[in-house]
Amino acid sequence: KLLQTPAALRFVSCEPLLAPVDLTAIPLEIPGGGTVPVNALRRTSEVAPCIAWVIAGAESGPGARRMDDDWVRTLRDQCQAADAAFFFKQRVHHGAKDLDPVLDGQTWLEFP
Repeated sequence: KLLQTPAALRFVSCEPLLAPVDLTAIPLEIPGGGTVPVNALRRTSEVAPCIAWVIAGAESGPGARRMDDDWVRTLRDQCQAADAAFFFKQRVHHGAKDLDPVLDGQTWLEFP
């Protein structure tokens, strides 16, 4: 539905990130019925809908569930392959928020 919504900018917030997310094979409804898998991050033409920005972050607070860095890496890699902006918002270590998280030696605070 997001890809079918007229918008100047589309983004997805994967917060809290509780499992791996694959934005490269999203079913897009086609006129006349049915769906076709599309890479929601990659523009196939200047007018094709796409997601331009992905935000990822951990759950915080009492009882926060675990986030795996590999899930964050997967999203980052998908964004890099499609030239989409990636923003890694927060990680939680020992119950405390890390609001300037580093992933593989770099902060990821990109904007579209």
